[in-house]
Amino acid sequence: TNTAGACRAPLLDETVRGMVLFARELDLGTGIVAQAAACILRPDGRTVIGFMEVNSRFVQTLTDEQLTDTMIHEMAHALGFGSSWWRSDGFTRFVDAASTPVRWTGPVATANFGLLRNTAAYTGRLVPIMPDRGHWDGAVFRGETMEPFLRPQNRLSAITVGAMADMGYGVNERSWERYALPGIAATPSIAPLPLGDDVLPPYGVVAPDGTVRRLP
Repeated sequence: TNTAGACRAPLLDETVRGMVLFARELDLGTGIVAQAAACILRPDGRTVIGFMEVNSRFVQTLTDEQLTDTMIHEMAHALGFGSSWWRSDGFTRFVDAASTPVRWTGPVATANFGLLRNTAAYTGRLVPIMPDRGHWDGAVFRGETMEPFLRPQNRLSAITVGAMADMGYGVNERSWERYALPGIAATPSIAPLPLGDDVLPPYGVVAPDGTVRRLP
C-alpha cells in the first residue's frame, strides 16, 4: 500500500507484478513542459509506482511527434532514469559524480556508446551527463531522447536502451533508433523546448511485506 498522495499518485492497495504508471495533464506554470518521478521503488531500484505530468499550457502547442517524444522522455524518468540513480545513503548508482563532466558508468550503455557514429570526436567524454545528473549531456547528445531539450525530432538511441538494461530492466536490444552524435561544430536546432528540471525524487522503497520505507 503506497502512502496516499505520495508523489501525487492515488492510493493503491493491490499486488503489482510489473509497474503502475500514473499520467495526467495539468497546469504546471510557464517554466516546464512536463515532469516525472519513480515514486515507489523495489529494493533493487526498479520502479513499482511511477508518475508523469504534462503541462496543459504546452499540450496544444506540441506536434503529435513532439508530444510522443515528451511522453517517452518522461516515461524513462518514471522508470528511474535520473530519478533513482542516487541511493538513500547518498552514494551513486551508475554515475561517476567525481568526473568532469559527470558520466554514466553502467557497462551496457557505455559499450553501446561505441555503436554510435561520430564517437571518435568525443574521445574522453564517454556517456557524459548534464550537471543536473538526470539527462545525457545536451551538448553531446543533441536530438537524443534523454537530452534535456525537445527538438523537432528526438531519437531513442542505444545509449538510453543500454542504460535501462544497466538499471535492471529487460530490454529489446533492437528497439533503439538510428542515431549519430552531431559533429563538434554542428549548429544546434533553433529554439528547442527545455525538458530539464523535470525529474522529481523517489518517495520510498517497498519492503517484502508491502510496507513503504520513506527515503530521506
